[in-house]
Amino acid sequence: MHAPRNARTRAGLLIIALSLIGGTGCITMAVVESAKQASAQRAAQEQHKATVESYRSAAAQGDVAGMTQLGLEYLAQTTAVGRDVARGMALLEQAVARQYGPAEYALGLILLNHARTSPGNPPVPTDPTRGMALIKRAASRACEYRMVSSVVDLSDPASTIQYLYRSNTSAYRDLAQANLWFSRDIVHCQKGNAYSVRNVILPNTQVTAQDQTETLAWLQLLPAAALGKDDVAKGLTLADPAAAQRRAAQLRQAVADSERDYPAPSQKQFVVKIGQAS
Repeated sequence: MHAPRNARTRAGLLIIALSLIGGTGCITMAVVESAKQASAQRAAQEQHKATVESYRSAAAQGDVAGMTQLGLEYLAQTTAVGRDVARGMALLEQAVARQYGPAEYALGLILLNHARTSPGNPPVPTDPTRGMALIKRAASRACEYRMVSSVVDLSDPASTIQYLYRSNTSAYRDLAQANLWFSRDIVHCQKGNAYSVRNVILPNTQVTAQDQTETLAWLQLLPAAALGKDDVAKGLTLADPAAAQRRAAQLRQAVADSERDYPAPSQKQFVVKIGQAS
């Protein structure tokens, strides 16, 4: 038995209507989500502008933290103040002149990294020798830095230095200096543990007896608490303990000698605070 024609027609119209309602609902949800994202983006931009204004106000009052953050904003690719290389570099130089560690670290990275500039702006000056010296000065002030914004990634300057000296692709490759600054990070900042030490000097299976001796020497520089129950030294069966002990003494002496130019850091962690920096 077939349904009346009008009934079939009404049923078909109902199905179409329901499908249209469903489709409209999906479109409406997409529009709502898009509006939410746009609103969140505008809010973030407004918050960024307000933050930059706080940097500007602090810098105008001679606050070195404000100078540093505002300088980095001017050097950023996208910023609420507009890109201005000359002004950004000038602000960082002012903070560096006042021996402010975060500014030394940031400017050092910029001079090393050959930062690109957008058309119409003067190029960022590059000076690898000075850049490395500035990062070393920053490392002599604090073990670790925590910046306010994410314009530049600052953390452990001694680790940055040893990485630059150790990298096979680095123009600054110098294993003696890499070993020195890794040793400084262990001695001054108690950075690392047995696992991290092992992975610095034993990156692959091509391990020599000298590599193992160097690793065992570094393990002797670590605090006892950092070694743990599974001390990797137990696995260094080819290492000569006496040679490792002599090497550890050499590393300690090298660290002490380096302190004539770059003293041990006075702070473990330096947290940047706008308006409260000396």
